[in-house]
Amino acid sequence: GDSAIAKVKKLLDEASSRKSKTEMVLSRFAAIYTPVVVGLAALLIFILPLFFDWTFSDSIYSAMILLVISCPCALVVSVPLAYFAGIGRASRDKTLLRGSDILDGLSRVKTFVFDKTGTLTEGNFRLQSIVPAGDWDSESLLETAAEVLSLSNHPIARSVRDAWGGITESDAVDSFKEIKGKGVMAEAGGRRILAGSSTLLLQEGISSPNPEEPGSIVHLAVGGKYAGYLLLSDSIKQDSAEAISELKAMGTRHLVMLTGDRKDRGEQVARSLGIDEVKSELLPEGKMAALEDIITRSPEDEGVAFIGDGLNDAPVILRADIGMAMGGSGTDLAIESADVVFMDDNPIRIPRLMNLARFTRRIVIGNIVFALVIKLGFMVLGVFAGLPMWVAVIGDVGVSILAVLNSLRILYGYKSNIVIKKTI
Repeated sequence: GDSAIAKVKKLLDEASSRKSKTEMVLSRFAAIYTPVVVGLAALLIFILPLFFDWTFSDSIYSAMILLVISCPCALVVSVPLAYFAGIGRASRDKTLLRGSDILDGLSRVKTFVFDKTGTLTEGNFRLQSIVPAGDWDSESLLETAAEVLSLSNHPIARSVRDAWGGITESDAVDSFKEIKGKGVMAEAGGRRILAGSSTLLLQEGISSPNPEEPGSIVHLAVGGKYAGYLLLSDSIKQDSAEAISELKAMGTRHLVMLTGDRKDRGEQVARSLGIDEVKSELLPEGKMAALEDIITRSPEDEGVAFIGDGLNDAPVILRADIGMAMGGSGTDLAIESADVVFMDDNPIRIPRLMNLARFTRRIVIGNIVFALVIKLGFMVLGVFAGLPMWVAVIGDVGVSILAVLNSLRILYGYKSNIVIKKTI
């Protein structure tokens, strides 16, 4: 596979090639604007002497002034520069954007949809309790779970192996099948072993209890009989609550969390973070259906962003108007599908990026309005008030320089008011 540096380079290459809608409009505008202005200058050469007491020499001079002042370089230079500065400033903040169009898209996002595990929570599960059933004891149940989950890369599987602490022999597993969103099936030592959700066991005709304790449950069945369950818990990231609070403060209309975890655990996390809506016990296809429903319910002029990190999140990330992935713990497929990648997995980067996108948008609009108004004024004065050529040159170059300097404020003058907590 590609190295981390190669992946970052690929994202940066794509960022330089994907233009924002504003940039594309300006490119089309310049393609029409330039020949129109040249034609207008040619008309002035012949029309002004007919209606005014001007010589052809005067009209040619005025036409030249018009051409100098009307040069669209202030727009075609400063606007792309503003977007590039925005992308560069985001990369300083450990956030990679796939293109300048993402900055435009972020400015209209009013709904944020979060995956839970690894996005809002640490994704590092801790074993809370072992509840064996029948003739099983805690140690043998944990050992069996660690053995059967030795071939899985799911965060829960890794945590179970860590909790066991012994050497798991994956060679002892004769066959292995991982079912997304449900768990694993395996054959080991001549026994058929199931490890996962109650849904997985129910499909095989095995009933399981429904523990009241909040947390993630791994049920085990061996040889067609229920063997017990493991209870694991995941801690909420340090900055998750502040990230949600900041998003609400900046006018976010709707905050949703999608998770495959149990309903009680999903609701507990959503309640502690202040998230408006939570959908729990979702399979991968259920997440996609839930996002489609959210997009359908959202106004057409508002965007929907999804933030995730897992393999199962990749289709949902790709479907959202703005897809975001956690780059540290995220899978390669999730990162490849994302428009935005947060390199340190910190959710506080989300409102920081939103502030940067809005600031960049204000700079772009300010540059456009400033350049058009000043140039229009200079054009009228240049043609009808007889401004000298040196004033026209200063008017053109001066506007361009001021617009460029204004764009560079994004890179050198912008400072987010959202502080990242230092971890010790």
